[in-house]
Amino acid sequence: MGRGIIGLCIVLAVFWYIGSTTQFPSTAKLPPPDHANTVIAAAQLNEQWEKTFDKTGKYPERQDPSIHQSVYGTLIRIPQDSDSYSAARPLIDKFAARQMKIDAQERKAKTDRIVNDADGRKGFADHSIPLF
Repeated sequence: MGRGIIGLCIVLAVFWYIGSTTQFPSTAKLPPPDHANTVIAAAQLNEQWEKTFDKTGKYPERQDPSIHQSVYGTLIRIPQDSDSYSAARPLIDKFAARQMKIDAQERKAKTDRIVNDADGRKGFADHSIPLF
């Protein structure tokens, strides 16, 4: 047991030494966000959704509606003083209109899943414990 405690102390001492000698820059500044890449990616995603969802009402292949919502949120956070804001503005409007339709479709799908779950309700009723 004594060797285990000594070994633990040595490991802790090594980690303490490594941590104390590692210097982290205290004045490190992150580069400004590149909003142009965000607009380019959003335009590509918008094109996919226009070709499928806007025309057929179905989500693009291998696309999750949460990705659409995430990109929409990223577009909204582009500041007005950014060089990319003027290019992002029409995309923001398209994404906002489409997001309302996606949300409505998701609510309807959730309601349909609940209503059509007769087997689940029957299984719950068969295995539930009577209250009295």
